[in-house]
Amino acid sequence: MKLSDIEFKQHPARPTAKIARVNFNNGYAVSLVTGDDYFYCDDERPYEAAVLKDDELCYDTYLTSDVLGYQTDQDVEELLKKVSEL
Repeated sequence: MKLSDIEFKQHPARPTAKIARVNFNNGYAVSLVTGDDYFYCDDERPYEAAVLKDDELCYDTYLTSDVLGYQTDQDVEELLKKVSEL
């Protein structure tokens, strides 16, 4: 999946931020936020990502034990691929 295929919407709590969620058939999802310095992102690495399982933050995969801050486009696309394969 390409990042350009993902539809971002206005974040409900941070008007300058955008949020998206990508759901996978395996029960996992990736939540992405961008566009606000409240989150772990900046101009060069504009995304914060979180892995979800059954609508809850998931820290028990080999992928991460926390949210993933300061992610590039390539980082996000690699994460999406790995989560889809869990």
